[in-house]
Amino acid sequence: MDSVVSVFISFWGFLSNVMAFAGIIIIPATFYGVLECIKNAVQGKTPGEYKKAFIWTAIGLVLTLAPTVMAVLVSVNF
Repeated sequence: MDSVVSVFISFWGFLSNVMAFAGIIIIPATFYGVLECIKNAVQGKTPGEYKKAFIWTAIGLVLTLAPTVMAVLVSVNF
């Protein structure tokens, strides 16, 4: 069980480190992508029509939330 927890913490720690260096680019790009996805949904387009933006926005959201997940993991003291 400890190896699973260690891998989980290492994964989220890596993503948190990425955000420490690239956050100034990733955060605005992610929120722009969220707005684009909302705009496309309001215009009645299917997710297949804007799949590339949808996928990159999802990746950006995971990266944006990585420091928060890591902070929770550290506070739980695994």
